[in-house]
Amino acid sequence: MGILNGHTPPVRDIGGKVKEGSIAVIEEISLSGIKQYIYIRGHSIKKPVLLFLHGGPGGPEVGVLRRFNSALEEHFVVVQWDQRGAGRSYNPDIPAGSMTSKQIVQDACELIQMLKKRFEKEKVFVMGHSFGTIFGLLLAQQYPEHIEAYIGVSQVVNRKEEEIKSYEFVFNKAQTENNKKAIKQLEMVGFPKNGCYKNVEDLVVQRKWLGNFGGVTKNLKDLTRWYLSNLFTPEYPLSVKLKPMEGMKFSMKYLWNQLMDTNFLALDAELKVPALFCMGRHDRITWLELVEEYCNKLKAPQKEVVVFENSGHMPNSEEAEKFNELLINRLKAINEYPKDLV
Repeated sequence: MGILNGHTPPVRDIGGKVKEGSIAVIEEISLSGIKQYIYIRGHSIKKPVLLFLHGGPGGPEVGVLRRFNSALEEHFVVVQWDQRGAGRSYNPDIPAGSMTSKQIVQDACELIQMLKKRFEKEKVFVMGHSFGTIFGLLLAQQYPEHIEAYIGVSQVVNRKEEEIKSYEFVFNKAQTENNKKAIKQLEMVGFPKNGCYKNVEDLVVQRKWLGNFGGVTKNLKDLTRWYLSNLFTPEYPLSVKLKPMEGMKFSMKYLWNQLMDTNFLALDAELKVPALFCMGRHDRITWLELVEEYCNKLKAPQKEVVVFENSGHMPNSEEAEKFNELLINRLKAINEYPKDLV
């Protein structure tokens, strides 16, 4: 397809030949009547299916998983999906009224049923990152019959509290380091009211300083690698690469304030599927202590919080080797878990 339309490289064996039984495709599908895109990669179509739900809102992570988590493709059929309004699935004509968490969860459920039928699976694994964990956890709650296990990477728990704590952290850091430029800009942004900033531009300012002060990734170079991995991945056509923020701005316009009402601590904490939460010790967008509080409250067949000591909000790329090994081992064990006990 080339640089204009994007492509995903084939899975090859040691000799450089396309691996028999592998899959590496980009596909246009329709979910709830809206054209959307999925990316499927795996060394064998017979492996369990792992669906990844990106964060943002509107922030696909196709390049990140390809660069840092390709080891997962040896053990799973890894499916990435540009949610409606994001990446290749962005279209300014998408009805504004359809940009809701309820609709995205419905899209995801429809996609899961497609994948189950296509790959002849009874269930699939679902992994969410950041804002994608909202949709992932809702999926696990509402449609456990389709889900083998749920993995929350940088899990959202109480969005208002998380954002307030994030602003307090970055402002205090700016004062401690006497960074007058940061203090001035953050004062102009102002304290988020009920977790919400006045506009997307203010959020960008807060996240910029949060990244500089080590609250997004522990090391700033890891954040740069994360951005560049998405920007230069071959899966995206030139039109998307030239306007990388278009889909994110569109998605955030409709979803940010809406998702700010998310508070899983206020809901019944029960899952009928195993749950694994992967958290970076230095994450100041989502917070380890809130995830631990939620996990302690949670009733589930299996549950675990794993802490990545040298990571912030991106443990799957900051500590990729540890993350990949952990996920492969844990999900293999869950896959063999006695289903009559779930």
